[in-house]
Amino acid sequence: MPGQNSPTRSFHNTIEARGANLKHLDARAQTQEQTILNFFRQHVGRMFTPSEVHQRLYSPSTPLTSVRRAISNLTEAGHITKTDVRTLGPYGVNEHCWYLRPVVKKQAQLALFGG
Repeated sequence: MPGQNSPTRSFHNTIEARGANLKHLDARAQTQEQTILNFFRQHVGRMFTPSEVHQRLYSPSTPLTSVRRAISNLTEAGHITKTDVRTLGPYGVNEHCWYLRPVVKKQAQLALFGG
């Protein structure tokens, strides 16, 4: 899952972390992405804003921006899809909604295209 400074990094290293600390921060970001992806998998067919995901999964001490980062990474990786649907968020600003991207199985593709 991509992030800043490396195509494979989940943590966006804007604080110039290095070595073991960077590995730790990246592992924590990967865990957060997996938690959020699992949440979307448990709610197939439903849309959520980053604030809704944050409210359902994390305490107020977890930065909303880290949830937004994870959602951006999951979107870029093709796991979830950003919609044009917007909902009023907790700060009085409309937020986009995301949903789990449907997985098309290879056999279904072959059947559709005569393979």
